Amino acid sequence: MFGRLRWAAMGVLAGAGASLWAERKVKAALARCAPQEVVSRQARHWSTAVRTAVGEGRDVMRQREAELRARVPPPPQPCAPQPRAHQVTAPARPGCPPSAKGGPGR
Repeated sequence: MFGRLRWAAMGVLAGAGASLWAERKVKAALARCAPQEVVSRQARHWSTAVRTAVGEGRDVMRQREAELRARVPPPPQPCAPQPRAHQVTAPARPGCPPSAKGGPGR
């Protein structure tokens, strides 16, 4: 008699435990499917995707800029202003015109 009662009690406890476990799992699944949760999950997905795309775009931009800069020769050095009469004269850079007034714009 006590054996049957013990097994019946264990069956009731196992059934109650399993139903509580199943209830928690179903509630968690329903919470994941709630509209607000779906929206926030999609927002996280899109924000990650946008960040990744922007990072990749910047990397490609930097690579392309380096390629273009390698093709274009560097700009010429600006001509140094010519010294005034009381200053010591230095040789002009090649390609710079001599200035009669002591410098550009003077």
